[in-house]
Amino acid sequence: MRPFRFLATVDGYPRFSELTALARKAEAVGCSTFVLPDHLIGQYAAIPPLAVVAAASERLRVGTFVLNVGLRHPAVLAQDLATLDVLSGGRLEIGLGAGWNKPEHDAIGIPFGPVGVRIKRLIEAITILKGCFAEGPFSFSGEHYSITGHDGAPKPEPRSSVWRRGWCRATRPASTPGA
Repeated sequence: MRPFRFLATVDGYPRFSELTALARKAEAVGCSTFVLPDHLIGQYAAIPPLAVVAAASERLRVGTFVLNVGLRHPAVLAQDLATLDVLSGGRLEIGLGAGWNKPEHDAIGIPFGPVGVRIKRLIEAITILKGCFAEGPFSFSGEHYSITGHDGAPKPEPRSSVWRRGWCRATRPASTPGA
């Protein structure tokens, strides 16, 4: 059995000094990971504050809880995540999801498809992230994304972890084959 872990988080718009103090306190009290959700309303974008948290701490892992893959292209997301992982010394934990917040999609004009479509997009995004994180160029052709001869850079540290989660109406985890 894995040991029980505590996560820390923050919401809203903390100032730099507040965020760094919270990161140091979370590390001092034994939290293992500092996580931020992925929403367009009421908070910062997740990745920049996680870089601040990583810089303000020594052991505290940083992670997303969870990124909505429908809001950004997975190759761009792969570069952002790998950059954060490298700059944090391999302390990134990646949480990915299919998205659930229709108003956020509507606000920026991104279609919010049925759950089955969103899960398929999540599966394709995971395949692309894995391709971007692997050595050498790769190509992918799916229903939602297409990649031709792309060699993602930088490459993340080999010990980073990925959480995969897609929820259906009954709030059961959806399968992510091959993930």
